[in-house]
Amino acid sequence: MKKILLNLFLLLLFIFNTDAQEIKKDKLLHFYAGAFLSCASSLVYINSTYKPTLKGKIFISFGSALAVGLAKEIYDINRTGFSVADLGATVLGAVPITFVFTLDNLKKKKRRL
Repeated sequence: MKKILLNLFLLLLFIFNTDAQEIKKDKLLHFYAGAFLSCASSLVYINSTYKPTLKGKIFISFGSALAVGLAKEIYDINRTGFSVADLGATVLGAVPITFVFTLDNLKKKKRRL
């Protein structure tokens, strides 16, 4: 799992640091915020007494990033305007974390069998 996470991090680092495309710092911050929110929500349900199904875990990980990203964009309507790209960057930040936690869950299920 550590290798997968490290490879994913290095891949994202490579993608965001290429000269061929320039990603604004704002979008990068939204991506990292989505990853952080997804990780935090995943850790909360791992350590809680409520044990959701696999679909529930994916919904919680994506849902937390989507909800906070949407709330932030609604807050920004009067300031800078609603940005779908910012919301997309926030939700995309949740993808690698959700993927890692889902793989970890699937590995645990295979070990139990």
